[in-house]
Amino acid sequence: MISRYYIILLLFIFISCKTNFYLLKNNKTKVPKNNELFKTNSSPLDKKIFSKIDTNAVYEEYNILTNVPARLDYNNVENSIYNVYRFYSNGCFNSFYLDRDDFLHKKDFDPETNGRRGVFHIKNNKVVFKLFTEINQMQKYGIADGYFEIYSDTIYMIRPGKYPIVRKYVKRKLSNDYLNFKANWYPSLAPDPESFR
Repeated sequence: MISRYYIILLLFIFISCKTNFYLLKNNKTKVPKNNELFKTNSSPLDKKIFSKIDTNAVYEEYNILTNVPARLDYNNVENSIYNVYRFYSNGCFNSFYLDRDDFLHKKDFDPETNGRRGVFHIKNNKVVFKLFTEINQMQKYGIADGYFEIYSDTIYMIRPGKYPIVRKYVKRKLSNDYLNFKANWYPSLAPDPESFR
């Protein structure tokens, strides 16, 4: 009887050692244990990128079929979840999934509680990204690559591939209470502070 428990315990330890992610405080969002997944071969961020991306706002998913922000798309009764991006000045960003049927809470934008993690930088004159997310319909997690096209207060997220994904996001200002969080999963992408002088 006791040997059966040892076998189950060893099996559990073996399986848990194989996982390359952990759960955030919301007990739903998976993030990588090893931030080296985000490593890029790019130099530090060019400060010009922040003339295009506002790090003091969020970018909400926009339904191009109904021509309204996804959070206001009450015609879509099957799905009340919408996506929001938050960019940080060190080259990190979050992809938050929110429920339009719920009020906004500060913890919704806390990267230690919620939000898929990614990094962005400029490569070949494009704002490219890496995002740790589901990469197939079997809910396997890994790095998704893509790029952002930015036009004023609108961002298009483009993930090329066999089945390309294109989504539109529109800037929304929120109180600083919601945005008073830091991203620390890959701070080495931060621009040199001397470059801002």
